[in-house]
Amino acid sequence: MKQQDFTAGPIGKQLLAFSLPILITNLLQTSYQFIDSLWVGNLLGANALGAVAISSTVIFTVLSFIIGVNNATLTVLSQLKGKDDEARLRSFVNAFVAILSGMAIALGIAGIIFAKDILEFLGTPSSMIAEAVSYLQINFLGIAFLFGYNFISTVFRALGNSKTPVRFVLIAVILNGVLDPLFIYVFDWGI
Repeated sequence: MKQQDFTAGPIGKQLLAFSLPILITNLLQTSYQFIDSLWVGNLLGANALGAVAISSTVIFTVLSFIIGVNNATLTVLSQLKGKDDEARLRSFVNAFVAILSGMAIALGIAGIIFAKDILEFLGTPSSMIAEAVSYLQINFLGIAFLFGYNFISTVFRALGNSKTPVRFVLIAVILNGVLDPLFIYVFDWGI
């Protein structure tokens, strides 16, 4: 794992080298939603696309919370790495794993249980509610992976490596592009 050393060399070049992979990661994550919308809209129609769109709003809100928690984690881990305090760094990583695991489980269960209530609160049309609930519950079922990916990316970035998370997202986007039509069209699983 190649780490970026911000203590040597021109800061502008260092920041660009570190932030460019983060920008690429964000663009790839956006393309993930675009691919979902493309396949769902073309293969299943407007109601299914609307169900994905309204559910994605809820998912984006949860993702924003996850990113916020991970940014706080990033700050602490980066400071400990900068202090070269390996013992406390390991301790904090373990503590954050426990905290984030608990949060992922709690949010996942709450999301599965209250998916319909959340969507009704948002005014989801009745013609979309069944598909939206299904899509949202599946996303909440996999929320531990969302927490896990974001946490692993945070640890890599805190240690000075912003390139490895790009690989994770690229693999996910490629899999999404291949598996979406397979599950939607070939297996007829819907959204």
